[in-house]
Amino acid sequence: ANEWFTLIYGECELKMVDIITGEKQTLFLSSNEPRSIYVPNNIAHVFINKSDTDFILLAYSDQLFVPEDTIMYGEF
Repeated sequence: ANEWFTLIYGECELKMVDIITGEKQTLFLSSNEPRSIYVPNNIAHVFINKSDTDFILLAYSDQLFVPEDTIMYGEF
Protein backbone atom coordinates (compact mmCIF):
# COMPACT_ATOMS: atom_id res chain seq x y z
CA ALA A 1 0.00 0.00 0.00
CA ASN A 2 0.98 3.62 -0.44
CA GLU A 3 0.81 5.37 2.93
CA TRP A 4 0.96 8.90 4.30
CA PHE A 5 1.78 9.84 7.87
CA THR A 6 1.41 13.12 9.77
CA LEU A 7 2.69 13.55 13.31
CA ILE A 8 -0.03 15.36 15.27
CA TYR A 9 1.64 15.52 18.69
CA GLY A 10 5.08 14.80 20.14
CA GLU A 11 8.32 13.66 18.57
CA CYS A 12 9.40 10.46 16.88
CA GLU A 13 11.91 8.97 14.53
CA LEU A 14 10.79 7.34 11.29
CA LYS A 15 13.14 4.62 10.10
CA MET A 16 12.64 3.30 6.58
CA VAL A 17 14.31 0.67 4.43
CA ASP A 18 13.68 -0.19 0.79
CA ILE A 19 13.12 -3.95 0.85
CA ILE A 20 14.38 -4.25 -2.75
CA THR A 21 17.61 -2.20 -2.65
CA GLY A 22 18.34 -2.19 1.10
CA GLU A 23 18.69 1.62 1.08
CA LYS A 24 17.94 3.10 4.52
CA GLN A 25 16.72 6.52 5.63
CA THR A 26 15.86 8.04 9.01
CA LEU A 27 13.72 11.14 9.55
CA PHE A 28 13.12 13.01 12.80
CA LEU A 29 9.52 14.20 13.11
CA SER A 30 8.21 16.84 15.50
CA SER A 31 4.73 18.27 15.88
CA ASN A 32 6.45 21.66 16.26
CA GLU A 33 7.26 21.44 12.54
CA PRO A 34 4.40 19.34 11.13
CA ARG A 35 4.69 17.69 7.72
CA SER A 36 3.14 14.75 5.94
CA ILE A 37 5.45 11.95 4.88
CA TYR A 38 4.67 9.69 1.90
CA VAL A 39 5.87 6.08 2.21
CA PRO A 40 5.40 4.07 -0.99
CA ASN A 41 4.90 0.35 -1.40
CA ASN A 42 7.96 -1.85 -0.61
CA ILE A 43 9.34 0.57 1.98
CA ALA A 44 9.42 -1.08 5.40
CA HIS A 45 9.03 1.48 8.18
CA VAL A 46 8.87 1.87 11.94
CA PHE A 47 8.14 4.84 14.23
CA ILE A 48 10.20 5.18 17.41
CA ASN A 49 9.23 7.49 20.26
CA LYS A 50 12.07 9.92 21.01
CA SER A 51 10.62 11.65 24.08
CA ASP A 52 9.19 10.93 27.53
CA THR A 53 5.61 11.52 26.36
CA ASP A 54 3.42 9.66 23.89
CA PHE A 55 3.17 10.79 20.30
CA ILE A 56 0.04 10.86 18.13
CA LEU A 57 0.36 9.88 14.49
CA LEU A 58 -2.26 10.17 11.76
CA ALA A 59 -1.86 7.36 9.20
CA TYR A 60 -3.78 7.00 5.97
CA SER A 61 -3.50 4.68 2.99
CA ASP A 62 -4.78 4.11 -0.52
CA GLN A 63 -5.93 0.61 0.50
CA LEU A 64 -8.09 -0.86 3.24
CA PHE A 65 -5.93 -2.18 6.10
CA VAL A 66 -5.86 -5.96 6.26
CA PRO A 67 -3.69 -7.20 9.17
CA GLU A 68 -2.87 -10.45 7.34
CA ASP A 69 -1.21 -8.42 4.57
CA THR A 70 1.32 -6.87 6.98
CA ILE A 71 4.77 -8.43 6.67
CA MET A 72 7.19 -7.97 9.59
CA TYR A 73 10.63 -6.68 8.62
CA GLY A 74 13.44 -6.84 11.14
CA GLU A 75 16.42 -4.91 9.75
CA PHE A 76 16.24 -1.24 10.67
